Amino acid sequence: MTIPFNGTGITLYVAQDTGDIYNTSISLDGGPPSNHFAYNDIKPQTEAYNATLYDIQNLTWTTHTVHVEIAPDGKRLLFDYAAVTGDPPLGHNSANKAAAFSISTSLSIVASTLSLLAAFQTLS
Repeated sequence: MTIPFNGTGITLYVAQDTGDIYNTSISLDGGPPSNHFAYNDIKPQTEAYNATLYDIQNLTWTTHTVHVEIAPDGKRLLFDYAAVTGDPPLGHNSANKAAAFSISTSLSIVASTLSLLAAFQTLS
């Protein structure tokens, strides 16, 4: 999954069933990947939302790209949403800010919907 965004930071959130272990490789702007894990051990069996998978802040405000891959031993990843932070620098066209927010929000909704559809198909 690849998420382009304009801003100074991004936090990726996932949804998890009890026992889900997410082992992912995440890279920013084509840099070297790093491993990120998320685990839900809530009992009784409960879904968890808003679980942070990845967070990076204090970037230079520009267009960035986050790329997420599930490790070969992973079964699925239920992407919840992405929160982008940062305002454009002074003098930057505010129309670009609105467009960037719209694109990021749309990608989050689409990716979340696709992940949930895949999860429900697995249960069927």
